[in-house]
Amino acid sequence: MQAFFQHVLDIVAQNPMLAVWLAFIVSVAEAVLVIGFFVPSTTILVGIGGLIGLGKLPFWPIFWVVALGAALGDAISYWIGHTYRERLYGVWPFSRYTNLLASGQEYFNVHGGKSVVIGRFIPGVKAVVPGIAGMMGMNPVRFTTLNVLSAFAWAATHLLPGMSAGWVMARLGAISQRLAIMFGLLLVLTVVLIWVAKHGVAMGMRCLPRWQMAFSRWGETYEGLCKGAVHRMVLPDHADFRLLVVLNLLVVMGVVGIAWLLETLSSQGMMFQLDHAFSHSVQALRTQWTDPLMLAVTMLGDAAVVVAVLLAMLLVLAWERRWWLLAGVALTFTAAIVFVDGMKWLVQTIRPVVDLYTGVAAFSFPSGHATVSFTLSGLLGWFVYRGGGAWMRALLLPLLAVLAVLVAFSRLYLGAHWPSDVLAGWLFGIGVLAAFAQFFRQDRVERRLAVRMLVASGVALVLVGGLHLSEGWGKATVQYAQRTPPSLFLPQPWEAGGWAALPAYRTDVVGQHEEPFLLQWRGSPQALQQALSGWVAAPEWTVHTLNRFAFPDSTAEQLPVLPKLNEGRMQAYTWVKPGTLASVEGRYVLRLYLRTVAEVGQPSAPVWLGTLVFEGLHHPFKQSSLVWSPDESVVCLGTPLLLELPHAQEVGAVLDIVEGHACGGRRVLARE
Repeated sequence: MQAFFQHVLDIVAQNPMLAVWLAFIVSVAEAVLVIGFFVPSTTILVGIGGLIGLGKLPFWPIFWVVALGAALGDAISYWIGHTYRERLYGVWPFSRYTNLLASGQEYFNVHGGKSVVIGRFIPGVKAVVPGIAGMMGMNPVRFTTLNVLSAFAWAATHLLPGMSAGWVMARLGAISQRLAIMFGLLLVLTVVLIWVAKHGVAMGMRCLPRWQMAFSRWGETYEGLCKGAVHRMVLPDHADFRLLVVLNLLVVMGVVGIAWLLETLSSQGMMFQLDHAFSHSVQALRTQWTDPLMLAVTMLGDAAVVVAVLLAMLLVLAWERRWWLLAGVALTFTAAIVFVDGMKWLVQTIRPVVDLYTGVAAFSFPSGHATVSFTLSGLLGWFVYRGGGAWMRALLLPLLAVLAVLVAFSRLYLGAHWPSDVLAGWLFGIGVLAAFAQFFRQDRVERRLAVRMLVASGVALVLVGGLHLSEGWGKATVQYAQRTPPSLFLPQPWEAGGWAALPAYRTDVVGQHEEPFLLQWRGSPQALQQALSGWVAAPEWTVHTLNRFAFPDSTAEQLPVLPKLNEGRMQAYTWVKPGTLASVEGRYVLRLYLRTVAEVGQPSAPVWLGTLVFEGLHHPFKQSSLVWSPDESVVCLGTPLLLELPHAQEVGAVLDIVEGHACGGRRVLARE
């Protein structure tokens, strides 16, 4: 997908006139009477705006043709309406959409000439208002004035959001190309869904009653091989069968999802890489004030508290003599425990940071806390949904979901589990809860039962949870204390070849290789900064430095540098140096990442890994200052810039440039 997306961008970049003509044709067609209702102008123009933001297309030519096309399309619609007048209702293809013409005429009668401006931005009437204006005899001069002015506003509202998204996508691309591609695909999907919802829902609401009747008649007369299933899926008196199908699909989704997780983890695929990067990122975000909060949340998910809440639920069901429901809740929770212990014994995944428990519970996959908290919250949510009123559902269902999410996140935050452990627990929870809901879908839950269930569970959570927190806080604080990452063992001395054991490339959050590590520095960062001639520390991200982007005279040293993660950890130091590369004015950026290594017979010591990139300096419209990544024709060789360091030496082969803006070359070893 990434290669395809990049291929499309390359085609557009090499043939910008195609985009100009496409923007013009879409803008004209979008405004033509009735026809414009079926033209996905928003999707296409926002996409073109995104390419402008990426620097692939020029802004002003496309902005002018979009505005001109919108004005021309409205003018064509006005001419059609002015020529045919009332006869328009009988002319094909307009005769098939008389309801659209009628709604446009009603809108014009209410708003008059303002409808030419306002209606351009309103789905459902924008494609008919200009024609109605001509039909109603609006003055041509007045129409043309309003048409042209609103066309420029319409062009801006369709291009500028895409440009902003494209600019953000370009900045994300500097951090991670895959992240930028994911953002771009998400943007395109969002725009498509908005267009489909905007037009499809409006059309569907008009046609739904007719379609529903036709579908029901077809189902009643269907005599094929699957006659019974078709009748139950289509006819209105078989809603229970449709619910059964949905619940079974959820069970299948849980099983398939867990199977996919096991496959990608065993092959060390994308989820395996994401596990490690995400865990490192979260550990780097730990603070003194969030640690107690996450510790309290995770302790509320411990076995003592969960069992107390479960017993409170079972006691209420026993008091109400709901023996089948009691057995169902107990069996569902037992299935969750068996699943957790069975998968831990089978998979035996080592925990990220924290060493917890003994025996089979010492393993990580899946997360017991996430599984049982999700299952327990889901069971309580089922009783609230079936027996509670509207206010109980609106208030308590989100609260139960937040509690389950907080418990799961606390396990990630404290280094007790990987994201895949939590995801496996949630997938199992979805499947087992769907099975529970399927079995008890006919059972009635009284409001009294739902209220008592919630009160008893809440009391158990507060009493037992509070007691557990007070008695186990000291032990848990030591147990979940933040650990120092283990050192990387070098099979031989660093300068004698041990350097090859260190990673050659920065790794993003999904395991993709990005810029090469051209520098390995053994010494203090302060000594490195003193040895870097002409380099200065990059400014921090503050309101003041952020404001420098709004000035056209800002220099490369005054603008902050985007952070980049290596295996989830942010760079520790960043330096910049002004420079010119292939006639492009800009700056070199050196980012430093810490890696602790150990050699035979020697204590652990830090080695600093450095990436080098070149960023161009740009002053758009001479009104602001931006940094950007030059195209791939601007080749940066970073090794000569680092050979000025003390005791510097080139080692290894030339590292390939994965990203076009990165500097390549051979690795440089240097020491204090």
